[in-house]
Amino acid sequence: MRLPEEDYMELKLTAARQRSSVNALIREKLGVRKKVTSKTEFWKKLDSFVKHLAQKYPRTNLSAKLIEMRYEQ
Repeated sequence: MRLPEEDYMELKLTAARQRSSVNALIREKLGVRKKVTSKTEFWKKLDSFVKHLAQKYPRTNLSAKLIEMRYEQ
């Protein structure tokens, strides 16, 4: 994202006063938040995805396919 030099310097001074980064200030002003998921939620989603793939492609070995794709490149 490009900002005019005056606005950037103003943000930089504000960040220095607050002891944070310019990116953190921009995220704060835009309202962008990092999506944080716990490890248990991540593993639950991954497990459900793997089950879905197993139902959709019953005779396919995912590990073998990933290895095959890796060596195709």
